[in-house]
Amino acid sequence: MKKINIPFKGKLAKVLFFLPLITAIIFMYISYKSDRMIYPGMKTASYSDKPNDHGNSQLHLLDTTNHKLLFEYTLNNGAPYPYLGVSIFPESGFVDLSGFDYLEIDLEADKSKRIPIHILVNVPGFSSPEDAISYRQMEQEIDYLPKQKVYRLYINKFKTPSWWFTKWQVNEGKVGAPDYSQVPSFSIQNCQLLKTGVKERIKVSYIKAGKNNWIPITIIGSFTFLFYGILFLYGKLKRKSSEVNQFPYQKLNVNNIADEEAQKLIQYMAENYHREELNSEVIQKELGMTENKIASIFKTSLNTTSKKYLNAIRLQEARRLLEETDRQISDIAYIVGYTNIPHFNRVFKENLGCSPNEYRKNLLKTS
Repeated sequence: MKKINIPFKGKLAKVLFFLPLITAIIFMYISYKSDRMIYPGMKTASYSDKPNDHGNSQLHLLDTTNHKLLFEYTLNNGAPYPYLGVSIFPESGFVDLSGFDYLEIDLEADKSKRIPIHILVNVPGFSSPEDAISYRQMEQEIDYLPKQKVYRLYINKFKTPSWWFTKWQVNEGKVGAPDYSQVPSFSIQNCQLLKTGVKERIKVSYIKAGKNNWIPITIIGSFTFLFYGILFLYGKLKRKSSEVNQFPYQKLNVNNIADEEAQKLIQYMAENYHREELNSEVIQKELGMTENKIASIFKTSLNTTSKKYLNAIRLQEARRLLEETDRQISDIAYIVGYTNIPHFNRVFKENLGCSPNEYRKNLLKTS
């Protein structure tokens, strides 16, 4: 498994490095909300225009067996506006819909085209359990299509019909915004376009409340990804800068390195970096160290390789000579240990972003 490079040192820094990731996971867990099943799982009852509006609409069937809600009805003349529907409600108390985004309904109908779905909302100090109409009516219609079974109705699109405000002589300012944490019941009502005398059949397989969990997860995930992306780039730039500008050579304080072999190797490199023939075999022979030992010292003590370390020292001295002397670039390359001028130019540009000639020109412009 590849080791994670943390661009900060110390135990506290490592804890702080992982803290945003842990926080993001916690927030994702908190913001996630499972679906809430409305039906099956609650009681049902029918209502119609008969009791109070002198209507004659008929309920032929209300069947809740096999975890399905099936009802058949016929709207008949009698009431000014014939209606019939089925209420779905808990055994007691209210259903809490706060935090949910939509209702999902699996529904089939024979002739209906527009089917109203109601969410009743309690208005504290106003609504009464004895009068269902006193609960605020929130309505949205399903535009039914014979080939479609599942419909998703977003809760923020449910609206209170004007007749409810007119009946109670109130307005939005008086009753306030709907509080979906106190829902006493739901209802499915007859199609608004269905003619009287026509028998209709509606089957509901389930109703559930859901939340678009992907929205907070995407937002949190994006910010977390951005944070670690910036941190990664910062660490990468910091390491690249240190490779060229921060490697010590002759002025290295070797007393800070406990390992004697590391001290010996670093001191040797500081005094011999300018030799043209200096390579891995020469170092091994003159110091009496194995290739693996040399590679291990560079990796553990300086987090680099012998080749990169040697180039860093040579380039640092080359920069000094470009700044402080009028030597030709080819002379400087030979002085610091390079025998191939094009190779020197390429290494210089790869590490400093410009050629030696451009570097000197920039110095002249600045001065």
